[in-house]
Amino acid sequence: MHHSWRQDRGHSPLIRLPMLDGSETVIQAGETIRILGLHIDRQLVFNQHVSKATQKAKNTVVGLHILANTIWGVSQMELCMMYRACIVPIMMYMSPVW
Repeated sequence: MHHSWRQDRGHSPLIRLPMLDGSETVIQAGETIRILGLHIDRQLVFNQHVSKATQKAKNTVVGLHILANTIWGVSQMELCMMYRACIVPIMMYMSPVW
């Protein structure tokens, strides 16, 4: 990710990378970068990271909901343990950074 002080929000800056053979490759900077599972954007607001973590947690909750059937499902204590083991780490991952 390339950070600059330019205020042109609609245009990503072009980045020129020198190649070993002496030529140059031009790439356009993306909107976000993913480092160790953390999605970082240009304004450092982490909206994409939060939305992806929320979606991942929602999918896990659906799986826990299937296990929590009132007829044959796991007990409430086991469900709380699974919540703490599965959902909380997803939502807290990289929280000190953002």
